[in-house]
Amino acid sequence: MLLMADDDDDDCQFVKDALVELGFLGESWFVHDGEKLFSYLRHSNNGGPTQVLRPDLILVDLIMPRKDGIQILREIKSYPEFQDIPIVLYTSSSDARKKEQCLAAGAACWITKAFQFDAVVEDIKSLLSTYDHTN
Repeated sequence: MLLMADDDDDDCQFVKDALVELGFLGESWFVHDGEKLFSYLRHSNNGGPTQVLRPDLILVDLIMPRKDGIQILREIKSYPEFQDIPIVLYTSSSDARKKEQCLAAGAACWITKAFQFDAVVEDIKSLLSTYDHTN
């Protein structure tokens, strides 16, 4: 299962189209901000976190409303039950300092968004072959 948080509909559609192109058979979920992504992962039950969704891979845009990619990365990684989920920063940013912060906070990798469909397909294919275990 793939879970993606990106506030840009075009970028989400690019990834959806790439999944179709690759014949991806697993589930994919798309949300438009960091808070919604986190709400998919946890549900408060008597004050404690309860796992709701367990993706094989999370793609997170760096710049989003409400919570940015670094904030959501740190929040997810603060829960032991989510620490082993690979989180990939999939962003148009080329800020080396932000990249370093994300990797230090536990991101599996940082991928700069491609703006040509064939390149997006190759990026997603590489990520799925590395991280997805349902396909």
